[in-house]
Amino acid sequence: MESLAERKMALRRQMREVRAKIFADPREHARRSLMIQRRVMAEPAWARSGNILLYAAFRDEADTSFLLEQAWLQGKTVALPRCHPGSTQGASARGEMDFFICRGWPDLAFSALGIPEPSPRLPLWRATGEPALMLAPGLAFDRRGGRLGYGGGFYDHWLEQREAEEKARQGAGGAFGCLLTLGLCFCAQVVDEVPRGARDKSVRGICTEQEIVWR
Repeated sequence: MESLAERKMALRRQMREVRAKIFADPREHARRSLMIQRRVMAEPAWARSGNILLYAAFRDEADTSFLLEQAWLQGKTVALPRCHPGSTQGASARGEMDFFICRGWPDLAFSALGIPEPSPRLPLWRATGEPALMLAPGLAFDRRGGRLGYGGGFYDHWLEQREAEEKARQGAGGAFGCLLTLGLCFCAQVVDEVPRGARDKSVRGICTEQEIVWR
């Protein structure tokens, strides 16, 4: 029987091929990406969230530039992730990630891997208890909130830390209710079941060019 790591690796390989096929047609990729972004903006969660945690799309990910520009135009607090490797090594290693408040494209620069990231000199985003909407990338999702990332554990680790902070603030049994997580992907990236481990974090919903599904 395949191990969890092997199942994840196989699904990542499959989904990379799926996205590459969509990206091979730039007009189709742009069309589908815009449909996803418009669906997000039509959700009540977008309107009520003054804080938007987004990402600048990389390579064949669904484009997010329209969402970023609209969030800035609407005066929302926009924060983007900056990643750096974790201090641990081996299969259990998980990278560190912080979100920095960005006010426009000039606040972003390309990392060594070519990923648009905010400068570490920008203000660090901190949860204030006000509604916040996180739009998360991923290689595969399922309709129960399962998410398969790229293998670095950045989003899982960040969400785990935020949950711990919220519980410490509210006491035992406190809910992490001020942050709503929504995965962005093409419909071809939605699978019946994402292989998940004990420390893999779920998202509250997924948005594709065809639908939004909340759990």
